[in-house]
Amino acid sequence: MCKDLFFYVCIFFLVLKAQVSFAYENDSPGCAVDFNIHTNNYDQNVVTQNDIDSRIRITAGKLLILGIVAQNVTKLKFFQVKVHYSYENLNFLRGDEDFIDIFNPNNSRYNLLKKNGESTLWISPTDSPKGCITLSSSISGNSNEIMAPDGSGFLGFLYFKVLNNDSTIFIILSDVHYVDIYKKDTLVVQHIPGIINFDIIQDKKIGISDVISIMNYLSR
Repeated sequence: MCKDLFFYVCIFFLVLKAQVSFAYENDSPGCAVDFNIHTNNYDQNVVTQNDIDSRIRITAGKLLILGIVAQNVTKLKFFQVKVHYSYENLNFLRGDEDFIDIFNPNNSRYNLLKKNGESTLWISPTDSPKGCITLSSSISGNSNEIMAPDGSGFLGFLYFKVLNNDSTIFIILSDVHYVDIYKKDTLVVQHIPGIINFDIIQDKKIGISDVISIMNYLSR
């Protein structure tokens, strides 16, 4: 993870902005880490933490699957998201466009870009440089206002093996871009990061104490 002071300051204000904004409904787009991909009744036209499980406790050796969620997009054509993680604690296995449950198809989850039946140009993500994964995809061919998706939904699914759980682990988002069918590129500044092995397990929402924890982690 980048150890640059400017990066720390930016992350602090982005996370703090997210914490403040989620006290009420917000009509700007957002992006979130969700550790429970099976509860996805997201608010479609506003940015909230409804059904976003951004904190989890998990033991070493377990498989971790998380979803990256776009919130409140309009006529989405292309997206890019950078996901930062601690490779000392997590081993990145793969990233998928969709989550397919062959045993129970009702549990399957699909990319937001496919919401209206469009095909996509998914780029299989790699962790290069180590500790930074780039997710990106676009609707293939020309799309119109009817087919381009609005609302909230999954941008992709990341699989990790937990190597150890002796410290708090953060999943931090950066460089989030949403491009609509009119080629308008929006830099998304509202992010909900993921926190693994937090101290208070009852509350799965991001709070100001989590912002402080992230800043302490980044300042090491």
